[in-house]
Amino acid sequence: MLVTVYTLIIGAFFLGFGLAITIGGKNFASFFKTFCRNKYAGMALSTIDLILTYSLLKNMPMGFLDNYKWLLILLLPIAIVLVNIYLDELLFSRSFGGLLLIVMAPVLDAARMSFSTFTPVLSLACYILIVAGMYLVCLPYLMRDFGTMIEKRNGVVKLLSIVMALFGIALIVLAFVF
Repeated sequence: MLVTVYTLIIGAFFLGFGLAITIGGKNFASFFKTFCRNKYAGMALSTIDLILTYSLLKNMPMGFLDNYKWLLILLLPIAIVLVNIYLDELLFSRSFGGLLLIVMAPVLDAARMSFSTFTPVLSLACYILIVAGMYLVCLPYLMRDFGTMIEKRNGVVKLLSIVMALFGIALIVLAFVF
């Protein structure tokens, strides 16, 4: 049941983003380019990322470091302040990449425990989003450059958006079928 919900969410993400690029055109591109540099959205998303990271680390078995988990709650506000002060350049892109990385951990865990026939497809979608997240964390200007590519409306972007939308539809269908 949990894998079905995760598959629907990831399928909706691929479908929504693919359709936004295909239908939105230049309006979506200009919104996308300005939103990548939005400082307040980046601060909010980085705070959400750090809270999600805290919740994942709190529940993770750490062996001999389990005795020091109480320090995580003390380090959380310090980390939020330091990240928002010192990583303000393209913070939204970095935070969105981090969100893609963090959110996929429970999805892959649920897929690993599932014995469904479409689990490899869900794992493939997760790893695509994980690689995209790693690129956005390491190279945040790629998100801004992708907005420029959407604005130019070249054939590669059109093909990519159609493939993303079709992949989203396939994931949604798989969630209901299996």
